[in-house]
Amino acid sequence: MLVAYANLPAIAVTLATAFIYAALARQILDRPGGALSADIYLATSGELMPFVPIALVWLALVAVGLWFFLQRTAFPQVYGVGSAGRPCSRPGSSRG
Repeated sequence: MLVAYANLPAIAVTLATAFIYAALARQILDRPGGALSADIYLATSGELMPFVPIALVWLALVAVGLWFFLQRTAFPQVYGVGSAGRPCSRPGSSRG
């Protein structure tokens, strides 16, 4: 969205996002490069049923939640972003 609406370079937004994720990882982990806390480890590891990893269940829940959020806000109009606006536009939608 920063690339599309604020006209920021895609590489700058990508690098900034990487730094933000690294900072969040340092807050969650015990120490830089360290292990997860026991609570987070137990919530994201193991299997719910045989051959169904719990991480896959979390991924599906987040994806469905994000999909519901995007369907009920003004964000569904954004389907593709990049430096080439023409290939990213949807047929029938106006780009302004």
